[in-house]
Amino acid sequence: MLNDLLKIFRSQGPGKGLREDLDQMIRQSAELVEVAGDVYFQRGDKHGEPHDIAAEDKKINKLQRQIRKDALLRAVASEDGFDLPFCLSLMNVVKDVERIGDYAKDVAKLAEKSTASDASSYDGLALEAERIGMRLAKILQDSDQLEAVNLIEEGKDLRKRINTELFAHVESSEPGAGRHVLCLQYYQRIVGHMMNVLSTIVTPLHRMDYTGKRSLLPEVKAKLGAPNADK
Repeated sequence: MLNDLLKIFRSQGPGKGLREDLDQMIRQSAELVEVAGDVYFQRGDKHGEPHDIAAEDKKINKLQRQIRKDALLRAVASEDGFDLPFCLSLMNVVKDVERIGDYAKDVAKLAEKSTASDASSYDGLALEAERIGMRLAKILQDSDQLEAVNLIEEGKDLRKRINTELFAHVESSEPGAGRHVLCLQYYQRIVGHMMNVLSTIVTPLHRMDYTGKRSLLPEVKAKLGAPNADK
């Protein structure tokens, strides 16, 4: 659904402002995940830079409200393309993007009790989550359905590996195990919401947030050459 109407976003017409706000919201949430990781994992020179993460999260929340308001007003005015399905799709996207920012803020808050070494075992997993976030905006801008499917598959694999690490800490008696479990849960949810956003350009409206290949649009299945595949 969103994929069909992203043409509005790429035009210079009435959807230009919405497109820019959505692009900005996605970029800011991805950047916030990166900053939160820098703080939590105390990464080199980046650690300790003056970032007000809560303030940045508020900016993302403000963009969410603005996008919702603009989309609804355009739908009421019956502007071309701004129908109910499109609005529902857009609302779903901004909800997920806003949650990414919230969980990044939660990761940063956990940093108040982290040490320079106690989280090193899963810093690599966090970096992978950050890289997915940084690729998100371009994939949506380009409506790149195949790359979206590829990134969803990467996200599935990453979530499994995060889950394995999470349960290793659940069963551990090490100091800070509870904090590690909580942090890994946040990263699981960050990746999950990123996958939800990607699903909007490869699934019909009623299957958004479902990432199995049976949920894909027929056109995407055809591109993949595997119409009956599922994972």
